[in-house]
Amino acid sequence: MTEKYEFIDAQYASSSGEENAPAITQMCGWLNVSPSGYYDWRSRPESDTAKRMKLLKIKIKALFYANDEAYGYRRVHAALVRGGEQAGDETVRKLMREPGLEPCQPGPWRHSLTRQGPSGPIPDLVNRDFTSSPRGQDGRRYNIYPDLGRMALSGDRHRLRDPEDNRLGNGR
Repeated sequence: MTEKYEFIDAQYASSSGEENAPAITQMCGWLNVSPSGYYDWRSRPESDTAKRMKLLKIKIKALFYANDEAYGYRRVHAALVRGGEQAGDETVRKLMREPGLEPCQPGPWRHSLTRQGPSGPIPDLVNRDFTSSPRGQDGRRYNIYPDLGRMALSGDRHRLRDPEDNRLGNGR
């Protein structure tokens, strides 16, 4: 019922200067509430819960803006609890959502503080020569460890060959 009464009150306040504005009794009829209930609601004092929620909303806004708009409802709730305020985290969440208090979200992590341009060739600072002939001296493809023997790659098998007698060495 309170929502309907608040809606009638807001509509009446926004259209009070217009000559074709509907009367309160007409709006109450549209929303199926009694005009006496509306006037009774309007004359009631503010409840203790409403006063507490209003005060809590002020504290939440103060904490939110004091922390550079970075605190979400969990941190705001924890700060309120540390300050001695008793409020549930969902209450804090609801009260932050009403005025649109949304914490800033951290952006994606950047590897560098400066913007990089398109990458070019990488300079060779030690002047190494990484070019190789397609075949080694004896016709095999690679000569990785000259003092251990030649490594022949044939299919999926890697074999160490003894260069002197061309037999398999160190395992089969």
